[in-house]
Amino acid sequence: MKLNIKIILGILLSFIVLGITGVCAANIITSNEIKFDNTNSNLKSTDTQSAIDELYSKVKPIEFKLGDYVQMTPTKTSFTIPKTLTGYTENQTINPSELNLWRVIRINDDGTIDMVSEYVSKEGIYFSGRLGYINLIGTLNYIAKQYGNSNYTVSTRHFGYNGQTEFITDTNKIDQTTPPWESNTMSDSNETIGGGDILYDNDRLLVNAVYGNINAYKYGTENYTSYWTASRYYNFKDTTNWVFLGRTAHFNGYETTIIYTYHLYQCFNGGFIENGYSNSIRPIVTLKSDIRNISGNGTSESPYILN
Repeated sequence: MKLNIKIILGILLSFIVLGITGVCAANIITSNEIKFDNTNSNLKSTDTQSAIDELYSKVKPIEFKLGDYVQMTPTKTSFTIPKTLTGYTENQTINPSELNLWRVIRINDDGTIDMVSEYVSKEGIYFSGRLGYINLIGTLNYIAKQYGNSNYTVSTRHFGYNGQTEFITDTNKIDQTTPPWESNTMSDSNETIGGGDILYDNDRLLVNAVYGNINAYKYGTENYTSYWTASRYYNFKDTTNWVFLGRTAHFNGYETTIIYTYHLYQCFNGGFIENGYSNSIRPIVTLKSDIRNISGNGTSESPYILN
């Protein structure tokens, strides 16, 4: 239930007036001189002024800034991704709660806050072949959903998602043995039928604006690592060879992470080749617009803590 600051302060002020009834008008009594019984209030304050200040701090929304650090722990401690979604030979399990440090990358018009995970998952997730390609974006968003916390978040997405088709259902172009297109992905015009997209760039720009790069450490280490981007890419080599790829934020070993691609499904000389690759997960969560009563100051040394 949301607290109404005007009602609460009005009640407290009425207590003050009642408490000083009969006191000589010539005497001035300040609110911090009036004792406050906190037995049933769950407040720490013992005088009226402090109680007012404490209540205000609880109901005043946090004014987040770009780049603020926030500690928020996802609810789930384990989640299994079925192989029917990834094309990999086995089910795969992650621990969403390990990623509990976030940074603000966008303040939305409705007051909600987009935050990207400071780290990427310790466990890499394999995507493989045709199934991995057509399910890539939907499965990444499905995984990212496990990093939410209903007390604080209203939505989630994987890094790079910006409205792409989550699961490709019209696979005619993907399955044909003549080139579906004779050029690489340069736009979103064939996105819905497997031709790839450039929509990922929105999140790349948001993260880069805060960090100055899109690098990320693997959780529990100080090692940059590659992570999936929710985006597909089509590469035309020649009339006998074309490839369907998944995009990644790829660490190249030189302190720089770039958007890169991994072959998942390839048509070569009339036959199909399937490949599998493992990369980490980097979720983005959206905070509710009325986050209140949290500790910390938003710095790396003292992040806001959502209790």
